[in-house]
Amino acid sequence: MHDVSTLLKTLRRDWGDKRTVKECLRSKAVPCPEVRKAMMLTDQEVDDSYQQVIEYLLPTLNQTGETLEMLTRLATVFRFLQYLLEKNDNNQRIVQLLQAILANTPVAVCSNVNLAYNGDLAETANHQKQQLGLFAIGSLLRLNHYVTRKPFLLSPVWKGISDLAKALGLLPPELSQMATKYLLDLINDGFMSLPTAPDVTKQIFFIKVLTFLVGRLSVLLTIGCDLHGSLSERFLQTTYILRGLKMAVIQTGDKSLQQGVDQVATKTEKCVSTWLAKRQQDGCATVLKLLMETSTREVHKSLDLAFVQGRSVTILEVVERVIANDSQRSQQDIETILMLIEELVFDLLPREWSTASPAFQCLLSQSITTIVDVLIVCDQSLLLERTAFHFLLIRWLSLSDVHPFTRELLTSITQLFTIEQCCYEQSSSFLSLLVKLSTDGRTSMELRFGISNCLSRMLQSQFRDKVKSLLVVARNSILKSMHRKRKLSKHQTHQTFRLGDIATLTRLVATLPDDHAQLPAESNQFHQSAIRASVMTNGLHSLIELFLQRGHQIDNQGRSFADLGILILRRIRESIEKENRPTTADLVRLCRVIEMCENSVAEKVSPLELERIQVLGVIGQAITEDTPSTQLQKLAKTFYSLLADTNWIISAYTMTSFVQFASTVPAVHKRFLAECVPPKAQGLFKQRLSGQIQSTGLDDALMLRARCTTRLIPQHRRTNCILKKPNKFCLALGSFVISMPTQEGRNALVVFPPGDDSIKDIEYFRNGEEPFIIQELHGLASQPDGSCHMVLRERGRS
Repeated sequence: MHDVSTLLKTLRRDWGDKRTVKECLRSKAVPCPEVRKAMMLTDQEVDDSYQQVIEYLLPTLNQTGETLEMLTRLATVFRFLQYLLEKNDNNQRIVQLLQAILANTPVAVCSNVNLAYNGDLAETANHQKQQLGLFAIGSLLRLNHYVTRKPFLLSPVWKGISDLAKALGLLPPELSQMATKYLLDLINDGFMSLPTAPDVTKQIFFIKVLTFLVGRLSVLLTIGCDLHGSLSERFLQTTYILRGLKMAVIQTGDKSLQQGVDQVATKTEKCVSTWLAKRQQDGCATVLKLLMETSTREVHKSLDLAFVQGRSVTILEVVERVIANDSQRSQQDIETILMLIEELVFDLLPREWSTASPAFQCLLSQSITTIVDVLIVCDQSLLLERTAFHFLLIRWLSLSDVHPFTRELLTSITQLFTIEQCCYEQSSSFLSLLVKLSTDGRTSMELRFGISNCLSRMLQSQFRDKVKSLLVVARNSILKSMHRKRKLSKHQTHQTFRLGDIATLTRLVATLPDDHAQLPAESNQFHQSAIRASVMTNGLHSLIELFLQRGHQIDNQGRSFADLGILILRRIRESIEKENRPTTADLVRLCRVIEMCENSVAEKVSPLELERIQVLGVIGQAITEDTPSTQLQKLAKTFYSLLADTNWIISAYTMTSFVQFASTVPAVHKRFLAECVPPKAQGLFKQRLSGQIQSTGLDDALMLRARCTTRLIPQHRRTNCILKKPNKFCLALGSFVISMPTQEGRNALVVFPPGDDSIKDIEYFRNGEEPFIIQELHGLASQPDGSCHMVLRERGRS
């Protein structure tokens, strides 16, 4: 036996009273008492001890001997490594010694690691290898104290732990829980350092560290035992941020950083899948409970969005697993799932909406599908409480103080749920409930508006006939109630309809066939007029009278008044397009409606304004030779102000309507057309008439959708990802256009302004290469989809 140095003798410990590997690792003091005792030795003694470790102690670990003696040698080596770490000795020597320890630690596949960890040390030689491997893992975990202070230890220590654990095939619960705890601490320190990094290079470094650590976590979850309660909570809260980490770095734009984040996300998904597979053996109730307990966490403000998206994805994944397993779903589980869905719809998704990223679009699509599936499962499972469940959905629709995105999301979800219910159930109870509530006078305006949106969309689906039949029954019920003698009753069925109710009901009832229902005599009371206007399918005159009457009575018309104006203008346009030519008196009233709508416009690009411009385009069909000049002057004044508008959308859209108007006006009134066009728009009007410039092709559905998007996003929630400030660029006729190759068979268009100087610039741009084909810009033609076609004429070759 070689003589060991004084330092190594000092670092030895008597294991005489120890019976298991667990007892040998029992001391938690860092550094060990033996290391503290040896701190005053000389450098020469350290060098001698290092040689003794490399040449004698490490090679003997692969020899046979008593288990206690083998553990003593391995413990002495680890204490010597700890001594070097406390002494702040050469880092290269420390890493080399650590690698040598891992290379000489014997391990074997173990059939029962718990027995090797807790069993008697007096075992066979093969069992001895397993005990040495477990002791090495425990000793490496104690080095975590130094890993947090010395980053160069991170890779060899945790790679060594993972390699040893994989060789053993399994870890005892105590070591598994301890390793996972330390690793989660390091991961949390890593992503908390990410947003405070001074530059992208530093962020990429942290992402690489996270990728390595998450990979080690995946190994531990695969070969370790299930995590206990508090550790599972920490694991979930950590994976929330890891799964949504892309949201935290989405605005950097660095490809290397994005690729690193994708790798982190891939490894995180593997961790979550492994954890869920183990937790699912205990039932879904425990996982749902953990989701409820991990709803909040203090994180850096730049990581808040990552936490929100990661939690959203996790909720959807767990809920999908629960509803797919019929045998593990209780009523308590259903109630918990509905609470998680409420959090998703009313809190998480609205907070993510401001990003408008492709990741959010995918998440939104998945969310809607999963939520509808959950509602169908609830409807089928809670048969005894179906009424209560249906009114839960009604409560969601009736809430007034919600995010605009939430309201739109709830409408889509309710619509899809209703269609699904109609497919699997003949009675369509929920659809009947929606129709009854939509026509009940006691329904709140918010709820009526939400139900109306849902039913309007269903009128475009395969269930339109079923919806129409229910609406006819509801309309007739209203008419019968108006024929009855009024009595004072606290259970009055139909109360006064407000202006917003009228707009909502008209949108639905206008789609129904005319049953020639007899209405009561006209009353001076406003609510009687409202009911008449709402239930009549051919009551355009009543709607106009109601609109004019109400418009003169109030100063601030508001959104409901604008909605009613949109409906009236749309029905007027449809009537004229069907060649129902109005009389002169009708034209006068129509001009009054247009004038009142003009005074009600709160913002230029609005649905009411666009509808008004469309009506002006078809009103030329209603003008006859007998039309009074005063009405023509009013129309000329309206066109003049719209064409002179500084907003290009309004002026361009108006020009399209004016061209349509001018082509249908009788010849005797052609002279007044010049009064409709301001001087700056006359050139455009002549080119439009001659066909040199095509129409703008603005699709009003696309325009309204874009406008609604900007209206729904609050100003303080907008980000750089949405509606960036546009740059104006003018293409002059006669500009030179050349096509030049880029790569992989693609070409790019380069535009030069008109003039001889541009020809010189093209020659300079060519720089002796193959000649370009030069084309001149002859005109522009807008398309209905919003694109623009360039009309080019070949000039020659350079």
